[in-house]
Amino acid sequence: MQSSSDMLQVRALSFAYGKRKLWENLDLDVPAGTVTGILGNNGTGKSTLLNCIGGILQPAVGSVFFNDVDLLKLSRRKRARHVAYVAQHFETSGASVYDTVLLGRLPYFYAGPTREDHEAVERVLHEFGIEQWVNRNAKTLSGGEAQKVMLARAVVQQTNVLLLDEPTASLDLGSQVDMLAFVSQYAQRHNVVVLMVSHDINAALRFCSQFVLIDPKGNVSTVAAQDLTEAHLRRTYGVDVRLHEVDDQRFALVEGKAHHFQRRVENV
Repeated sequence: MQSSSDMLQVRALSFAYGKRKLWENLDLDVPAGTVTGILGNNGTGKSTLLNCIGGILQPAVGSVFFNDVDLLKLSRRKRARHVAYVAQHFETSGASVYDTVLLGRLPYFYAGPTREDHEAVERVLHEFGIEQWVNRNAKTLSGGEAQKVMLARAVVQQTNVLLLDEPTASLDLGSQVDMLAFVSQYAQRHNVVVLMVSHDINAALRFCSQFVLIDPKGNVSTVAAQDLTEAHLRRTYGVDVRLHEVDDQRFALVEGKAHHFQRRVENV
């Protein structure tokens, strides 16, 4: 059983695309039991950071620890028992929804799925309220439905770390709130590290307890949600962002003119 002090620790991580360095000697601490959001503009390396932490991309140097285990030194199969990942872009196969979710148990298979594996799938399908989809061909799912199934597949892995890349991108507003509420409760209930890339600042403000901020120059910083300021958001996005509060809930609005787009329109 995990303890309240469980933490994902990124140490001295360096990564580059060719000669373009995204960061060097990056250190991060991501606590279990809450959701940590990664915020920044397009092209700043948010998804790349997630992929490095998950072992999908190989950093030049660096380590990723969970409870003193360096996840990047594990085999792919063993790492999949510690880290689950939901990509922003994915393709569903022609398998049924049930079999698609069952694939999340693959790191535990030997001769094949056991009764325990099937029970885990049935439990997660019930938690997500998608039992009625079990026989559907996954290719017939809408974008939002497929997003739910991919998250269910990640949850059924029963890992210490859950990495989410824009998990609500294809969902309507109500489904976004439901899914993020589920993720937040899941993190707390199971003391899991959840690290989530998001372009929706206001959803992140509602459900995240900590932020990893990546500014346009590639500088990376962390800040607790209650300590996040307008200055943090201006440095991160390069625009004038104002924080407001209604019924104890903070939300962000961009103030003034959108100068970059205004100049483009005027030159058309």
